[in-house]
Amino acid sequence: IARAGVAAGVDGVFIETHPDPSKALCDAASQLCVTDLEEFLKPLLDLHAVEVKHRHTSVTA
Repeated sequence: IARAGVAAGVDGVFIETHPDPSKALCDAASQLCVTDLEEFLKPLLDLHAVEVKHRHTSVTA
């Protein structure tokens, strides 16, 4: 879902993180381990860079 949002032009995503998601007091199933955050964000940042470049490219018919 995050990739689809970034590809559609969002400038931010909400990510719940926890050092140990299995021990989170709530929403454990939706938490991302803090140590996995960079791996999760890298492709989103790459996609965002491409989307922004194309967003600012004018289209002429």
